[in-house]
Amino acid sequence: MEAIEIISVNCCGEVGDVIIRGVAAPPGKSVFEKAQFIKEDKKLWHFILNEPRGGVFKHVNLLVPSSDPKASIGFIIMEPEDIPPMSGSNAICVVTVLLEKGIIPITESEMKITLEAPGGLIQAVAECKNKKVESVKITNLPSFVVEFEKEIKVDNLGKLKVSTAFGGDSFVLVDNSELNIDISPENADSIVSICSKIVRATNEQLGFKHALIPNIKSVSFCMLMNEIYTNNDNIKCGRNTVCIRPRKLDRSPCGTGTSAWLAYLYMKDKIS
Repeated sequence: MEAIEIISVNCCGEVGDVIIRGVAAPPGKSVFEKAQFIKEDKKLWHFILNEPRGGVFKHVNLLVPSSDPKASIGFIIMEPEDIPPMSGSNAICVVTVLLEKGIIPITESEMKITLEAPGGLIQAVAECKNKKVESVKITNLPSFVVEFEKEIKVDNLGKLKVSTAFGGDSFVLVDNSELNIDISPENADSIVSICSKIVRATNEQLGFKHALIPNIKSVSFCMLMNEIYTNNDNIKCGRNTVCIRPRKLDRSPCGTGTSAWLAYLYMKDKIS
């Protein structure tokens, strides 16, 4: 049996390790089908993500052959309770490992790479120096709002106005004016408890549908959003946090959540 080689990497503190050797590509014509096999089979997923090798604090990515000739390689994201169609932080981790381990040689100071996530193609631009990756920009999957400012009832919270959106994964978005809880580390446990209730209520009362990815039938994550503002440099800023199953807050800004938030802000005419 070949040893499994995993590269430890994180994006803004959110762990997104990458398997580069020792695991055969799962069956399936596309990366999406390969991801579905992992989700249904569960053996690799649970072996890698459960303790002592993993835990709720960790995500692990598997490199697989792409099915689309436009992509250099595919990757499958394994999170503690989800095999998502896309993840911004994990995509950044994957690009960094591909380049710094020489799987895709660094030949330019600006490396442009197309990857195939389970949800489709994404583009990455990595700024490199001395054979190291200094930054990565991701062009995500198309993002859009599904339900806009609908009222739901949440246990112990009453009526809340929420929106649902897709930003590479499915989100329920909650304006913090509905809850008025300070988005800070000391409130993490309370935020997780509240967001978990909101996700459950949203799935029961609104559900979720994606026209092109039929197996997405529910909301996965909850984003709590503060009002955006314009700083002294004329840059729009805002504070948010994302609750990930089973009960944790994303350490990174959350790429798919940010994309969902931008789609929501566009619908509200807050950005152009």
